[in-house]
Amino acid sequence: MVNVEIDEQIFIDPAEAAVAREEVEPNEFVHYDVNLNKRTCGCGHWQHYGIACKRALSVWEKYQEQLEEMNGARMEADEYLEARARFAVGDHRYIFSCRSIH
Repeated sequence: MVNVEIDEQIFIDPAEAAVAREEVEPNEFVHYDVNLNKRTCGCGHWQHYGIACKRALSVWEKYQEQLEEMNGARMEADEYLEARARFAVGDHRYIFSCRSIH
């Protein structure tokens, strides 16, 4: 399992790059700049596939935590999961429109 960390001391501004730190080996880290508004990550996955990578999701989750602290309100679990999925796939809504064929 790969661990992605966001600095607890920073406030995430969606218009600015936040640094996600990923542990790739024990005590060995790689840093990626993630910009939520531009939908970019230093790994290039988000730009190439249009679907948020684990680093982008980690930054988004931290940003949501900070919004909850500021507003004193928390999303319901189902609402949170839906918002997270919408964020992750952006305009690629077809991912959720698949249905099984009987």
